[in-house]
Amino acid sequence: MSEEKNIKFWKDHIKVHNLDWNVDKAKKVLEEIQRKITEVVLREAEASNLELRNAVNVFSHTSLDDRMKDFSTTNFRRLGVGPIAMLGCICLFLLNCSGPFTFSRFLPIVGLILLALSVAACSVFCTMFGYYISASIFVFNAISIQVVPIIALSLGMCHIFLITNEYEECLKLEFIPEEHLTGEVLRRTGVNILLTTICQICAFCIAGTIPMPALRTAAFQLALLMAFNFITILLIFPALVGYAAKSQFKW
Repeated sequence: MSEEKNIKFWKDHIKVHNLDWNVDKAKKVLEEIQRKITEVVLREAEASNLELRNAVNVFSHTSLDDRMKDFSTTNFRRLGVGPIAMLGCICLFLLNCSGPFTFSRFLPIVGLILLALSVAACSVFCTMFGYYISASIFVFNAISIQVVPIIALSLGMCHIFLITNEYEECLKLEFIPEEHLTGEVLRRTGVNILLTTICQICAFCIAGTIPMPALRTAAFQLALLMAFNFITILLIFPALVGYAAKSQFKW
């Protein structure tokens, strides 16, 4: 029974005589009825101890809506698995390093924090200005909330490790003065990061042409995230590399 039929069926009934009987209330009544039926069916199926191949799956418009809401809700535990795994790998790397624990050792951790802030800034940008740019692209769904940030962090950390590795290599070269160390690191890694980021943005923009709204939204958001990560890595992170170089020479 649809909402319109439910309204017509109960329109002149005494039960809804004192109610403002409309489509929204009829829809809520139908949803509650479907939920009660679903609970009864699942309870009976559980009491019958059915085998897995004879399991009962209840399908209705309400159960579909409830399932979609469950999958669209942000699961912070799953969202935190990626950053925690990256942090664990960085900590293992730090434990295997020899030498004093200066600020240079913690550059990957600082880079991970910067990338997390970059992802948050991009999400805020999509929330505040995405509607004015394209309401169909900059919307949030289960993929853009739980999958896209992890991919952006993983791709960004590749550049962070590249800069950190070149920084460690430049420290071993005695002919590079302190004031030129950050520039030398950027000279060695800047073009690589620039070309890689351009290729990633182009790839995600091309992937955004597929006729699947959820994946198209995720692809365009990944392209925007790559741009935010590029700005963070080449403008903010080198300043921290320069500070690490000064602390290293002082040590």
